[in-house]
Amino acid sequence: MATPLEAALLLVLFTFSPPLLGVLWLRNAERSRPEPWSRVMAAFLYGAGIAVLVSGFAERYVISQELGGWNQVVIIGAAAFPVLPVIIAPFIEETSKALGLLFFRDDAPEPENGYVYGGAVGLGFAATENLLYVISAFLFSGPDVALVLGVYRGIATVALHASATAITGYGLWRFRFARGTWRKGLGLVLLPVSLATAILVHATYNYIASVEAGTLVAVAFAIIVFAFVHQRIRVLDRRS
Repeated sequence: MATPLEAALLLVLFTFSPPLLGVLWLRNAERSRPEPWSRVMAAFLYGAGIAVLVSGFAERYVISQELGGWNQVVIIGAAAFPVLPVIIAPFIEETSKALGLLFFRDDAPEPENGYVYGGAVGLGFAATENLLYVISAFLFSGPDVALVLGVYRGIATVALHASATAITGYGLWRFRFARGTWRKGLGLVLLPVSLATAILVHATYNYIASVEAGTLVAVAFAIIVFAFVHQRIRVLDRRS
């Protein structure tokens, strides 16, 4: 039987391995001038640490103050949208992840680099979030539930967080490193559009996952968007 320390190490390995493999996959999609590992991992650590803390405190504040009717359900047509997972959480989490991207240096900026750094931040966020969820499931529901949850989140939420923040990163890179007036103007338009798209992708996933029998559809949705981001990196890399 494993000691508590061994069990803790196995749990960290179990929850962090899929996100780290995701970082490898995204970073290596860029064949020419791939980003230095030191900066990619710094982005990963920002997502795993600061972004999780910022979003966690912000969400707890919203819940404690009952801001925005977080515990309510919004009815649009025949669909019911729970406010916290579909509206508040995507906005707070994608914004907190995006903030760190404002401070990363890029000595040879290319549009696809935004996908790489944004994806790395999202993968770090997913790693810590998955660790917390799996620990909670292990303590309160047992190892079998924790294992199933870990496998599900190791695929679906890893792909989701990577994809959403990668989309924000692309828009941010187009704005931060644009040269020329019209390109800077285009970047200024792309930046809020990219963040809004990331929030929409996150909200769509959360909504699908919340409806009955939506689990497999949510997994497929996250994987498709993640594959799209990977393909976009490769296409932009070939162009550059």
